[in-house]
Amino acid sequence: MSTDPSATSEITRAALPAPYYSDEHVTLYHADNRDVIPHIDFDLVFTSPPYNLSDPDRKKKPSGTSYKALADGYASYGDNMPHAEYVAWQNELTAAIWQKLPETGAMFYNHKQINRDGVARLPLELVDPECTLRQVITWDRSSGHINCHWYYTPRTEWVLLYAKQGFRLNQLGVFDLWKVPFETGTEHPAPFPLALPMRALTTVDFDTVFDPFSGSGTTLRAAKDLGKRAIGCEVDERYCEIAATRMAQGVLF
Repeated sequence: MSTDPSATSEITRAALPAPYYSDEHVTLYHADNRDVIPHIDFDLVFTSPPYNLSDPDRKKKPSGTSYKALADGYASYGDNMPHAEYVAWQNELTAAIWQKLPETGAMFYNHKQINRDGVARLPLELVDPECTLRQVITWDRSSGHINCHWYYTPRTEWVLLYAKQGFRLNQLGVFDLWKVPFETGTEHPAPFPLALPMRALTTVDFDTVFDPFSGSGTTLRAAKDLGKRAIGCEVDERYCEIAATRMAQGVLF
């Protein structure tokens, strides 16, 4: 995941860095996604940014999860930006992605409702308003981690589909409720299961999928297993190494 939003507000900041890992299908950059996006081409995005689960002052435990692995954020990122800065960061990123997508392209943006101080914050505010929302897909994780009297235990997240006018599915009869069990027991504190991006990638035609917050490389792995091209960005070298190890394994299908 890219986690240096305070460094500058400029999208184009540097030349394209050398890949951390590269093979026939996958290119992974150990870099801020803003240094990569201006230099690459892609026609599909599947990503899940950090959720900004904690308060900036760290006085409250993560809101929206009780998953202990995220109690202190990620390896090099506290996941605790002031909310306005977080919204601005995500708006800037999604605007840059939207500008790069072709007229048949789309972005799958995985996020969830965050309840803080009794108020629900919806991820719709995180995507630049110029992006066209095609559909809200519900991810049923089949489990929930919160038990409290303020609200019902959440077991779902959203996959927001933002699509250009020419975007189409390559098959009929695919429902908007995706029942995919949550993944545990990995080295990354907040992985999404391989079956989640796989569900999206198998229902659309594309050449190259981009994940600006590639983490342990799940989207990249799904694309490689399908024989497709994928590009990822990750600022934490620890997660890059995990992803590179996964990519070095043979194609599963």
